Amino acid sequence: GSVAPEIAAFPIEPLLQRLHGQFLYQAQNKGIDLRLAPSSLVVRSDPALLEQMLRNLLANALKYTPKGKVLLGCRRHGDTLAIEVWDTGVGIAAESLELIFEEYRQLDTESSPSSGGVAQGGMGLGLSIVRRLGEMLGHAVTVRSWPGRGSVFTVAVGLETEAAEAAAEAAARAANGHAAGGHATGGCTT
Repeated sequence: GSVAPEIAAFPIEPLLQRLHGQFLYQAQNKGIDLRLAPSSLVVRSDPALLEQMLRNLLANALKYTPKGKVLLGCRRHGDTLAIEVWDTGVGIAAESLELIFEEYRQLDTESSPSSGGVAQGGMGLGLSIVRRLGEMLGHAVTVRSWPGRGSVFTVAVGLETEAAEAAAEAAARAANGHAAGGHATGGCTT
């Protein structure tokens, strides 16, 4: 069967906190420093499908990071929130960046000295699912990588514009109300 997205506006922070909590034990067992950068923004997406996308990205980050850090965080770009998973893992060669999104495709990282000789396992479906869900939801999925140094996977999610507009209007009203109170005259009396 096919999945029909249920788009809603929701704050991203509880989802990020939940994912951080789900992966913290696994990260600590590997000696990986899993960090979360909080965000107070409201996004428009299918919460369950977005969570699945981010879960797959975090699982991969931990799988391919023999030591170091994994960071789950966000950056605002206009009306879009870039949700990013950074890792200090094995990295991906430039010529392989698109291949990793193919079904059943896993790169041979075992021959790489930076893999630590760790067998990776799995079926190679995680990133193809991320890409497919991203296409379904209209969320661009991108990757940048530096072999031997790590990667960053980004999911670009639309911000809830009504919430953003309401916040901007409230801020404008507060500023205007403040100015109307006579405090913004710039002069002082002695």
